[in-house]
Amino acid sequence: MFQYLFELRNRFLVFGFSKISLVIAAYSYKETVLFLFTKSVAYEGKPRGFYFIATSVTDVFAAYISLTSAISTVLAAMFMFYHFLLFISPALFKFEYDVLKSVCVKLFLFWCFGTFLFHNCLFHAFWEFFLSFQGSTVYQPLSVYFEAKINEFVELYLFFYFVCIAVSQLFATFFCFLDVSGNRLTLVKRFRKLTYVMFIGLATILTPPDIISQVAIFLIFSVFYEIIVAISILKFRFNSVTS
Repeated sequence: MFQYLFELRNRFLVFGFSKISLVIAAYSYKETVLFLFTKSVAYEGKPRGFYFIATSVTDVFAAYISLTSAISTVLAAMFMFYHFLLFISPALFKFEYDVLKSVCVKLFLFWCFGTFLFHNCLFHAFWEFFLSFQGSTVYQPLSVYFEAKINEFVELYLFFYFVCIAVSQLFATFFCFLDVSGNRLTLVKRFRKLTYVMFIGLATILTPPDIISQVAIFLIFSVFYEIIVAISILKFRFNSVTS
């Protein structure tokens, strides 16, 4: 008993030192991190006059702290989950360990895909929608000049990023649930309509009030959902044939 408590204490100490190291490393490269977070909406294809502003002495520092906290928390959570898997692995059977390892791999892959999709597509479209109100056109004769506060931009980015990651983890959880479910076809047929209604709600929440963006996100969710279902069914049939 004391041996397990001693190991648990050591892992918590390692996790604490890792968290501190990640915070120091993220803050040391805070300018580079801020540039990577803002370059897709502030530099690529934007006019040379576009910039962020700070109306308070602490705005830039608050942006750095938010980015440092978010990055260190995400990486530390992954590190903690890895140590949790190592800690409980001796008590698991080989089948249970393989299932848990497969779940972890799916969660990580969906996290990577959600991060890539959000940074390169979703948030870029969201930002472009609101920037479209800047400048005068035939349909909008009033010219509105937009100056974005750097700390508010970072908070907005992180909020929608974590929402997108939560949605990607829901897809990963659904994929894992289909893998362990024996009546997956019945389950998919029963809840298909409810799933599409949920996709419409998520598309409405994650996108600006633009029908084109909402339909595009809904189609992405629907296609991704059907791909997950097809892969799970094909995997089940392949395992049934080989076994």
